[in-house]
Amino acid sequence: RSNMIDKVGKMLTPALLVILLFIVFKGTFDPIGTPIDTNLPNSFSNAFTGAYQTGDLFTGLLCASVFIGAVINKGYKDQANVRKVAINGTIIAGVGLLVVYGGLLYIGATGAGQFPKDIESTALLTSLVDRLLGNYGTIFLAVAVTLACLTTAIGITASIADFLSHLTKNKISYRIWVLVICISGVSIGLLGVEKIINFALPLFLGLYPVSIVIVFLGVFRKYIPNAGAYKGAVLLTISVSLFETLGAYGLDVKLANDFITMIPLSGNGFAWILPAIIGFIGGALLHRTMARKQDTKFDLSA
Repeated sequence: RSNMIDKVGKMLTPALLVILLFIVFKGTFDPIGTPIDTNLPNSFSNAFTGAYQTGDLFTGLLCASVFIGAVINKGYKDQANVRKVAINGTIIAGVGLLVVYGGLLYIGATGAGQFPKDIESTALLTSLVDRLLGNYGTIFLAVAVTLACLTTAIGITASIADFLSHLTKNKISYRIWVLVICISGVSIGLLGVEKIINFALPLFLGLYPVSIVIVFLGVFRKYIPNAGAYKGAVLLTISVSLFETLGAYGLDVKLANDFITMIPLSGNGFAWILPAIIGFIGGALLHRTMARKQDTKFDLSA
């Protein structure tokens, strides 16, 4: 646990970033084609919700404690310094993700007219890189995918094993949990990419809106009036996401789903936005009202 960030940060991530930047710059300055109008409806919302599959935000929440622990282990004991290092790291990571994902998005756009619409995601990615880099493209892509999966897997494995070892009060050690998680991950990986995506996407549809709300409220925590705002926003968001997740798995709760379809932006995959806002306002007001009643009760008893 203590040197996980060092190993990933000094070796794996830089190698991954170099390969991805090479692919992105090659595809940007020597594109394989010209972007065309695909006539895809709701392209923004499809891309936004499709990006849930990356798991970046959810993974970041899971690994946050490991990252903060690594910063503290580097000698940054003061809270202000820890916050500064974390913010700077977040900015650098954000710029890197913007460049890489933006570049891959453009590469996909340039090849939109050259592949069938029903092509699988893995086949599409392989074909795009093959067009860009020829036979060597497959090798570069294989290394990049390996490094990308490995860095994510290491971070998640360390986070979950650390959490479970504390949860069991170290009756089951960190090393044992790492072994269990690795075996489970390999077993699931044998199912294949498409099956994993088909199973995991509904889970991401349920978890990602709540994660977005938590991160958004955390960023602007100085302006959050009270704890009720957090609770209300999260409660209504997860309520909507839960029924959408059940629907994605074929468990249709008709009354709830009929109501969700009437919520603005539900057709674009953002049915949770308005409930989150309502929950934020309602939770804040309810918390304030209950706090006033509690204060009045204490005044009367005094």
